Amino acid sequence: MKNTNQRISAGRRVAIIGAGMAGMVCASRLSAAGFAVTVFEKSRGLGGRLATRRADALSFDHGAPSFGATSEPFRAFVDELSNGPKASISFWAEAPGLQAFVGLPSMNALLKPLAELVSVNFSKTVANAEKDADGWRLHLKDEDPTGTYDYLGVAVPAPQAIEIVHEAAVAAGASEARYAPCWTTLLACAPDALPDNPAPDADLFSAVIANDTKPGRPQGLAQIVLHARPVWSKANLEHEKDEIARTMADAYFNGATPELQHLAGHRWRYAFVEEPAGLQPAFDKAQKIGFAGDWRRGPTVEDAFYSGVELADGIIEAASA
Repeated sequence: MKNTNQRISAGRRVAIIGAGMAGMVCASRLSAAGFAVTVFEKSRGLGGRLATRRADALSFDHGAPSFGATSEPFRAFVDELSNGPKASISFWAEAPGLQAFVGLPSMNALLKPLAELVSVNFSKTVANAEKDADGWRLHLKDEDPTGTYDYLGVAVPAPQAIEIVHEAAVAAGASEARYAPCWTTLLACAPDALPDNPAPDADLFSAVIANDTKPGRPQGLAQIVLHARPVWSKANLEHEKDEIARTMADAYFNGATPELQHLAGHRWRYAFVEEPAGLQPAFDKAQKIGFAGDWRRGPTVEDAFYSGVELADGIIEAASA
């Protein structure tokens, strides 16, 4: 994506690592404030755990299945992206009495409007970052280092932040955050093949999501996302993906698994923040580096949103001093 802010003078150049909710909220807020922002993302698309996996005509939101909006600023953000001809968020009544929102037509679609004025570099893995007299320079895996940036924002899971900028991340409390993993299985079958009593194993499953019931999703086949509980996921973390997918599918179908049109497993090592880091400031003015992500505030999409806002505001304040 072309950066529309390339002519901005030195002193307001920002690199953001991570194109999930926190990183993109931070990037878009900085761009609106007149900064030249470049985002580096190791995967092929936006979203982080607001992720969607596609397989031919099938679609699976295999990260966060939905999100709530409880506070006024975040609800205003959701309302803005829910209205108009290019709406990227839709209301979804996930279950009786439970109201939620989803990206439209995929979970990561809600971040696409945020990327319109930001340069996003996909499939770029940042191995580490270092600061010298000229600013922050990123060292990319299997590539030459980047140019320098005046400010650096790190919006990735805490263990990855520690790998990239160890001393600064530890000082920001990243080593105090605790995560739980989640094994996820994606399956598709004929609707009439679904079990009458799905997922009886309460010790295994934390969620069963009928992805095809969400607004804007492909129809025809039943498209199911299964989430395993943290304890089970941790106990089976290093198993092969195909083995896990088959085990979870067999449990879902009570041992009578029908012919499946799709079956795949996905391992989220850093799925749920059990203990956020908390109190440390989001931005270090002296080092011109800051951090965002659910590990700083809490496990929800809304938490990640406010973390991105907090980091952007820290950079804006520092640049204005």
